[in-house]
Amino acid sequence: QSAGSHWTGLTPELQVQGVIRLRAAPPSPGSMANLTLLIDGLGLTVADAVGVVPNGTEQQDCPSATSAYPLVAGMLTSPDPPHTIATVPGLQLPAGTYRLCYRLGLTLLAAHPAFDVLGVSKYALMPASPWQGENFTLAMTGLGLSTNDTYSVMLAVDGCALAQPLPVTEGLLTGSDTVHVPGQALPAGRYVVCYNVGRQGWAQVGPDFAVQGPTGYATSPAPVPQGGNFTLLVSGHGLSTQDEWDVVLADRPC
Repeated sequence: QSAGSHWTGLTPELQVQGVIRLRAAPPSPGSMANLTLLIDGLGLTVADAVGVVPNGTEQQDCPSATSAYPLVAGMLTSPDPPHTIATVPGLQLPAGTYRLCYRLGLTLLAAHPAFDVLGVSKYALMPASPWQGENFTLAMTGLGLSTNDTYSVMLAVDGCALAQPLPVTEGLLTGSDTVHVPGQALPAGRYVVCYNVGRQGWAQVGPDFAVQGPTGYATSPAPVPQGGNFTLLVSGHGLSTQDEWDVVLADRPC
């Protein structure tokens, strides 16, 4: 605008390259379910790369993340050049809130607005190390939890692929971020917590846990000869010198 005159638009249009909008498909992906990132922008090319980082990550921590997903020709479409859509398929993320890091050529752009992956991100046991047959509470914490979800506690050797679904009822939910399941009691062994958010698929939550106590025994020799010496090997979890043991006739209770 010159003094005393009207505004004049200059041509050509000024284009600032980079990311305009980030979308996740489905819009509310579940933990470890396949999700696709749709990145709308200007001037996106195969020289670019993207990374996904936990929300709160500072921009200076993005460079290593952007090596995770380099863009290739099949990921880019240009319905209205220079407008470009980059499609990054097949991501599987645990429950949490994430941001996008984008590298435009050699230039690292600021992390973009956060998106949520729904599901359970962690769990706790109360008491923390239950014994076999002892009641304990399983507390699961996450994002977007609801009565559309199911959960399961499985032997670690079986994993979540064989999970037997149990419903998340109103009585177990606290808001949309915590599920408390009281009155659990299990035999000694190692277990995993499985959660299925919105019936999108099972995901294991965190590491496995142990229910303490003996799980079995073996003798040497086997079978044991009458009146002969033998070695008894008891296996289990959390066994200690504070424990006691005995061998009784099968028709006598312990």
